Amino acid sequence: MRLFRARAALFAGLLALLILSGTTTVVAAQQPTTDSKERPFKAESEQLRAAIEEALSPEPVRDRARFPSVRIDKTGDATVVFAMRDADTIDELREAALEDALAVLEATYHPPVTDKINTITVIGTYLVTGGRGAREWPVLRITLDADRAESTDWTKLTTDNIESEVDEFWIYPPLVEAED
Repeated sequence: MRLFRARAALFAGLLALLILSGTTTVVAAQQPTTDSKERPFKAESEQLRAAIEEALSPEPVRDRARFPSVRIDKTGDATVVFAMRDADTIDELREAALEDALAVLEATYHPPVTDKINTITVIGTYLVTGGRGAREWPVLRITLDADRAESTDWTKLTTDNIESEVDEFWIYPPLVEAED
């Protein structure tokens, strides 16, 4: 019952966000992609995917690819999209998402997978079912640049302090509000 309420609250909040913003940003999580032919860092993107899959299980989540997109663009900006694991409570869902995002950051920068990455953006998605069907929606976004990562004390970086240790941190507000 708690999981149902958590999913219902998540869906309601996402729906409100879409209505208020007037735009929709969908991160499709069906077919994994590393990079298309026009991307210059295809080999490095594959190295990054391999490092992430070594740190986190690549097993599908909710019949969706665990890491639907891992890419590095021509400016050295890496983007990793991951499907968040299911959990019984909002607290567990948030904690699992932050653990996975932290593992992606560490797999990228500690030690560095490639010197081609200037910045990484990690996006966590969660399945929302609505009138148009089921879609993975972004509910977590963390950005960390290579310079800041180089000075990061990885032994002290945790899910409790990640927000203050990265360049950008956004989490869907209902995931912050703990359910009692």
